[in-house]
Amino acid sequence: MVPLLNVLSSLFIISWNELLKSYYIQINQIYFLLFCMKSIQYLRIAFLQSVLAMLGSLYFSNFWDPIANIVHGNFFGWPAFEPCHLCRWARILMYPLVLISGIALIRKDEKAAYTILPFSIAWVVLTTYHYAIQYLNSLNVFSCAPGNPCTTIDRSVWWFITIPALAWIAFVVISISCLMLIVKNRKPL
Repeated sequence: MVPLLNVLSSLFIISWNELLKSYYIQINQIYFLLFCMKSIQYLRIAFLQSVLAMLGSLYFSNFWDPIANIVHGNFFGWPAFEPCHLCRWARILMYPLVLISGIALIRKDEKAAYTILPFSIAWVVLTTYHYAIQYLNSLNVFSCAPGNPCTTIDRSVWWFITIPALAWIAFVVISISCLMLIVKNRKPL
């Protein structure tokens, strides 16, 4: 392993010290982002991410495909995306988060993370399942509408980022920010 790294470092003309120093700087930046922010900033991240997820779902359900709209120059009147059953359940879990996190941000209530976290974790589980059944139809245990099954991949970015994957990313961010808020405000025993 070490000879391979020596060859790679010689190809990029980077010494071991520079390589380790760059990793150390990246780890310090990640540590700073996760642990050195003020508590209210974690709540702000959760609120902003939930607003972006809500606006994204509303945009897809009302305007279908932003790229096609730009290409055709038609921003209104494009056929809307009809969400499947799992997308509807995900929205039921998502929309209250905007209200809960918004009120918590206004009140600066850091204990709202205990309310937000179950919603976001449930949504992570739901969207993980939804993403899995899009690629493995045998995992589907629900009876979906024949005209709009949950296993259909309507739109994807780079062939693997589908709408459930975008939702999964959003709620992993919300879950991590709530967990970090809980950890930061934890009282020592």
